[in-house]
Amino acid sequence: MLLGLLLESHMSELLANRWLPGLALTAAFAIAARLLRGVSTSGALVGGFAALVLYIGGSPGAFVVLLVVFSLTWVSTRIGYAHKRRLGTAERREGRNAGQVLANIGVAAACAGLSGMRGGEMLLLGCAAALAEAAAASPLNVRRYTSSRDIKSRPLGVPTN
Repeated sequence: MLLGLLLESHMSELLANRWLPGLALTAAFAIAARLLRGVSTSGALVGGFAALVLYIGGSPGAFVVLLVVFSLTWVSTRIGYAHKRRLGTAERREGRNAGQVLANIGVAAACAGLSGMRGGEMLLLGCAAALAEAAAASPLNVRRYTSSRDIKSRPLGVPTN
């Protein structure tokens, strides 16, 4: 009973302080990501929700890290697009879909959401680790391989040249 009241109090504080600014920022981010063709419409909806969970459950700092991850991925995709197109591995020009967005930031959002509901530094650490992995898996790192098959058959960090 007491735990339920504490949890309710913690969630009320988070929602009161972060809900409106979080909703405004994450909606603007999702719209901008769609207009930049970094994500499809479904990707923008899923990404916007995940960003809101990161902002409210994690912190505004988690949202800033998400902005950095998106920026790195968007820029590196644009830089490597011609190369991937020649290889036949380029993605559609409309951006990443909901499944791809969820695969990239779903674990981070889940950790942030659980942290917001239950508290806990370990969950925030999990959120940070998942966002760091998403940044490390950007297309710039993948570009060193000649095909997506090479990524599966070669040890990590072994370029083709």
